[in-house]
Amino acid sequence: MAINPGRAEQVIRETTTGAGSTVRDGSILADSLMISIWIPSITSGDLTITVYTLTDSGAEVVLMDFPTISGPTTDIYLRKLKLSSPNYRVRAVYTGVCDYEVQAKAITGPGETSINMLGSSSWSVGQATIGTSAQVLIPAAIQDRRGFIIRNFSTSGQVIYVAESAANATPSMGFPIPTGEVLMVDVASGAEVYACSSVAGADVRYAQAGG
Repeated sequence: MAINPGRAEQVIRETTTGAGSTVRDGSILADSLMISIWIPSITSGDLTITVYTLTDSGAEVVLMDFPTISGPTTDIYLRKLKLSSPNYRVRAVYTGVCDYEVQAKAITGPGETSINMLGSSSWSVGQATIGTSAQVLIPAAIQDRRGFIIRNFSTSGQVIYVAESAANATPSMGFPIPTGEVLMVDVASGAEVYACSSVAGADVRYAQAGG
């Protein structure tokens, strides 16, 4: 079944026991695909994940080769890819024992963006309920932060506005994140993230990597 815009589904979730590969096909009702890879552990060998678009004849066209991951890691990888066809394929090749998950989300919108939260020994997630006045969404406390992801998890149409300061976290100056959308930014530790909402009660989730 094709993924509708704004919806996500699990493509692969497995713990391998040795060398091999896993292939999954899917389709989206949108022009862009967001692939996220979560890798709780790699105890031996390495893991390589490639994303393809599929032509009408079923031929593979490489869209993205994610970096090969070796050894234990808690890295988070995300990539937004522009598709020339609604059909895609994800191929995971592993040479040892690893635990990993691949998810796909259909996105409507131009262009391509990405963030890699790499080289970190820790990461954290959080939730906040945002009102119409600027407030701290993500504090500056995490050590050696490499980047963060913010998702507007609201279901009532609220738009949240994020910025580097309370003064700029306003509807006129802040970066808008509509309901269901994601903002991904590379930013170091020491920087706070402020947010406000068009309507009080916005549900916001975030993840950040560092340490």
